[in-house]
Amino acid sequence: MQMPAEPEADLPLEIAHVLLIDIVGYSTVLADEQVKLLQEVNLVVHETESFRVAEISSQLVRVPTATGMALFFFRSPEQPVRCALEISRTLQAHPHIGVRMGIHSGPVNQVTDANGNVNIGGSAMDVAQHVLECGGEGHILLSAHVAEDLSQYRDWQPYLHDLGEWELKHGLRLHLFNVYKGNLGNAQVPEAIRQGEGSKQASAVRPVTPSRWSKVALIVALLVSAAALAIDNNVAVQELPYAKLRERLLADGQILEWSKPAK
Repeated sequence: MQMPAEPEADLPLEIAHVLLIDIVGYSTVLADEQVKLLQEVNLVVHETESFRVAEISSQLVRVPTATGMALFFFRSPEQPVRCALEISRTLQAHPHIGVRMGIHSGPVNQVTDANGNVNIGGSAMDVAQHVLECGGEGHILLSAHVAEDLSQYRDWQPYLHDLGEWELKHGLRLHLFNVYKGNLGNAQVPEAIRQGEGSKQASAVRPVTPSRWSKVALIVALLVSAAALAIDNNVAVQELPYAKLRERLLADGQILEWSKPAK
């Protein structure tokens, strides 16, 4: 039996934690203003602690993009999120600069071009771009892959806000999270998400499942109604007749089941 050929090692895969930074409205300003904006954003990014620590330890690759930059961290999924929050904090002193950020972790390839510059390709970059495009000014959006890693740590949980799963153009599905707390990030639901929620027509994104936290709120409401009915009837919750429980839930205006999102 012939063994399959071993994969060539010319383009070794690495796992990168990608932070994409996009200057909002970049294409609408004059060329000299674009240069100034890029210089200012570069300075803000370079001054963040997360950027400096990763750069000193050679755990960072920075690649310019048409409207900003991509940062590739190689140690922890926390790195791009911390960097994004630090950028958000610093930009409060620069209200004329608007950026949106998207974060995802996944495989990448590093390629050195003829001029000795490092370029990076791979699915992580592509997914991060899709995540970014769902956001607006001030947003820090994460893929569920990154959010699930961070959610295992108590300190990160207050920053993670579930936006649910969405279908983008070409059938790509993404489960998105919004990162914000206090005056960091943007607590508003992104415009692309709002349009998807409010229209049954084809749009940039459309819902696939409701957010996790909406489901939790529903369960809590059902439990509260059931407990109140049990107290009224002086019985244990598990002894409540279904007919009475259903009647009480309807009277309280509770939803009994999730409807399937419109196609």
